[in-house]
Parts: sequence; structure tokens; C-alpha cells
Amino acid sequence: MRAAQGAVRQMELDTGVQYSANAAVQRARVSEQGFLPPPFAGESYNLIDVSLGVSYSLDWWGRNRALVSAAANAARSEEAEQAAARLAVAALVADAYFALANAQAQELLAQQQLEKRRTALAIEQSHLDRGLASPYLVRVAEQALAHTEDAVRRSGYEVRAWRYRLALATGRSPDQAQTLPKAQLPAPVALPSVLPLDWLARRPDVVAQRWRVQAAGDVSDATRAEFYPNVNLLLLVGLESKSASQLLSRSASTGSLGAAVHIPAFNVNNLQNRLGTREAEYAVAVGEYNRTVLDAARQVVDSYAALDAWEQREAFQQHALKAADQVEALSVSRYRNGLTGRSESLGAEISSLSQRQRETETRAAQLRASVALFHALGGSWEPSQE
Repeated sequence: MRAAQGAVRQMELDTGVQYSANAAVQRARVSEQGFLPPPFAGESYNLIDVSLGVSYSLDWWGRNRALVSAAANAARSEEAEQAAARLAVAALVADAYFALANAQAQELLAQQQLEKRRTALAIEQSHLDRGLASPYLVRVAEQALAHTEDAVRRSGYEVRAWRYRLALATGRSPDQAQTLPKAQLPAPVALPSVLPLDWLARRPDVVAQRWRVQAAGDVSDATRAEFYPNVNLLLLVGLESKSASQLLSRSASTGSLGAAVHIPAFNVNNLQNRLGTREAEYAVAVGEYNRTVLDAARQVVDSYAALDAWEQREAFQQHALKAADQVEALSVSRYRNGLTGRSESLGAEISSLSQRQRETETRAAQLRASVALFHALGGSWEPSQE
């Protein structure tokens, strides 16, 4: 970004008033065979020259203004590109955070299921030892316990993996992954009812492409202005003397004032080729801008559809979780009242935990879809220069 701003400043300086200062001291001998007659021929002289020059190009056709504008638009494009990179990192961090929160919740729920599976196996084994159950029920409980143990191991791996990803996304080393605080899953955000497509104009990548189009147009305008005559005003003032003692006297002053006119009469073909190249570059920039806008619209539509689907699934999972909790409460009540055995209430508790896992996973997916939509809409970034 600093390089782009420096380029803008340099272009402003190059197209403004130009100053030059020169100082020279020479020792010269006049040839005896030259045009100058005696007493000048064959003599040696000192010549001291100090001058200050000023030049300015009359920008009648807007070439210099177009070049400055192109540099400024290129700098704005760089600013927008940096904003797009920051937005991508923010979305990556948020997505990893919600994924980690889901993995941690899944691990905790799996561990709770594991304890209940062990209790259920112990009950079935006790029934088998007393001849009240068949080996089949014990094998079923062992199989369920093995599946739950595997789920706990997989959940632990997911937690470690997402911890590492979140640590890297936030600039931490893998060694610092374990120091990250426990992630939480907040309530999902409400899906907006209307998404105006003009919101896409706020996306930093779209803004960057728009500035590129304007910069390419400015360069094309500057090239087109080169077909017209260019006038430079020139001013030179200085002092010139053969003796240092007379350098500051009035008689040593010298100067000139004039104008230089450049007419591109003999390089029209070259200018036409350059203009064709610049117009082709402008067309490419416009095509890239259109492609970026279409890609942005597709990303918004896809993210919106995904978030809508997850929102509907979350509503269903919430309803199913409420029903599972009610079944668990009834089963525990029946067990405490002596109407059923402990195995039935354990089954209801495990079923409720399984449903809570599905609801948690759905809620995390909904939050991650919200992050994707937030990213697709350009986040909260606003261009600083319009």
C-alpha cells in the first residue's frame, strides 16, 4: 500500500512544475586554428556558470491529469485488495472458531454417552450373570460401547485439528493451540428477508476491480491525449562569468524564456499501436470486473440458500430435541416410580444426547453458513475513497 501511495506522489511530482539547478566550473582553451581571431585565439579562460531552470507542461488535453488519476485509482485498488485479504482471514478465523466449538461440544456429548454406555453394559452383564438376560443383549451393549469409544476418539481428533487451524489462522504457533480458550456456540443469527444486489458493490474485491477499470480507462485517456500537441513552458535564469569575483555582479546575469511545442506527426503509427494496447487492457479489466461481480452474486446466492436450508434444519432439530428431552424426562420418572428398569431410562438419556449432538452440529453449520454469507456480502468493510 505504501508503494502504491508513493507511486501516486511520484506521478504528481513528475506531472507538476519541474525545477532544476546546475553549477559548473570549466577551464577552457580557445583553438588558434578556430574561428575566433586574436587576442582570443590561443588563450585559456575560466568559465563559471550557475543556473536555475523551471519547466511546466500545459496539460491542455488532460494527459497528466489522467496519469495522476490512474496512479490514484491503482492505489485505491491496492487498498481494496488488502481489505479483501483481511476479510478472508476474518472469515477463516470465524469459521474455524465455530468448527472448534462444535468439535468440543461433540466431544463432551460423546464422553457423556460413553459413561452411560458403560453403565448400560454393566447392567446387562449383571443381568446375564444372574440369568436374567441373554448374551445377545450383552454383545449389543458391547458393540454400542465400542462405537461410542470410537466417536470419542474421533471427536478428540477433530478438537485438536481445529485448535491447530484456529491457532494458525490467528497467527499463533501450533504449540500455543492448547492455550486457546474454550469456544462457544452462540445463538444463530436471523436470516435477512431481503438481500439487495447493490450490496455487492461493497465487496472489497469488487471495489478493487472497479478501481482497476477506472485506472485502465485513465491510462487509455492519457495515451489518447498524446495524439495532440504538447506545450512546455521553459524558464532559465542564472549567472555566468569568467571570474569568480564578478559572478554575483549584475552584468553576469543570464536567462531565457520560451516554449517548446511537441507535435506527434511522425510517430502516429506507434501511438495507434499503444492506444490499441491500452484499450485492449481496458476491455480485459472490464471483463474481469464483470466476472468478479457474477462470481460475487453466485457466492451470495449459494450462501443464502445454504443458510436458509440450515435454518430450516435447525428448527426441525430443535423440535426433535425438545421431544427427546421430554421422552428422557418421562423415562426417568417411570424408572424412579418403579415402572421400568434402568436400561430403558438409560436408552432415553443416550437418545437425547444423540439428538443434542445432531442439533449442535446443525447449529454450528448454520453459524458457519452465516460466516460464508457475511464474507460473500463483503463484511462490514466500506471503501475509504470513492
